Amino acid sequence: MAHEVFITLWNKMADIDLTKAILPYLITITKNKCLNIIKARKVRAKYKEHHIMDLVHCVALEEPVSRLYSFDLETIIKESLNQMTKTVRDTFILSRYRKMSYAEISKLEGISIKAVEYRIMSALRVLRKKCKDYLPVLGVIASSLCII
Repeated sequence: MAHEVFITLWNKMADIDLTKAILPYLITITKNKCLNIIKARKVRAKYKEHHIMDLVHCVALEEPVSRLYSFDLETIIKESLNQMTKTVRDTFILSRYRKMSYAEISKLEGISIKAVEYRIMSALRVLRKKCKDYLPVLGVIASSLCII
């Protein structure tokens, strides 16, 4: 991080007034770099959530082994959906199967977007726990298909 801050400082030397204190400028650069990293991690985490469902749909290939895994995963997903509360299940189905945005779901269900995010996070937590034995296999299948 320090290296990136000083590179940014070096690249902006022409715009900086060196007669003034440079420490506040360094602190601002550091803060902004950290915020950018946090933002990137949030995007990656959101991608991971969607990635599980995408893999489940991609596994249904022409190969017999993939069909077996697909059938097992569909069974596990159905069981997982049945274990979720009705509100979490309904929100998850609207998001993943009906491809509705969080804003659309919040309007439809009369809840905040944060509540929608929490429900989706809860549903994905259940799915991750139930599908944990299949995730390494899904990774191998997906990498052989150049999906990942």
